[in-house]
Amino acid sequence: MTRDETKQLLALITAAYPYYYAKKTAEELTLAVDVWAVALADYPASYISVGLTPLLQTSEYPPTIAAVINSAQEEKQKAYNMLVPNSERRIAEYESKIKSVRLLE
Repeated sequence: MTRDETKQLLALITAAYPYYYAKKTAEELTLAVDVWAVALADYPASYISVGLTPLLQTSEYPPTIAAVINSAQEEKQKAYNMLVPNSERRIAEYESKIKSVRLLE
């Protein structure tokens, strides 16, 4: 994510949790943007946005950086599981086959 994309992300969070951010100074808000921008620099904005949505819908408090990243990973896994039905079962079967082959060696 770019710094501008991070500012947009934090603007959404601020709009969703106005009381939490109401007493923050401009300096504190700038620092928050800087910290979030560094932490999210390796992620595409679209990936992070997908993770933010469920948190905004379910959390009474503003999310942490780690919560947003974890939520994005969970949403990615949900999408993958929808595209690849029974993927967990298939992985378990594959791992079982690998173990059985190792035993035969």
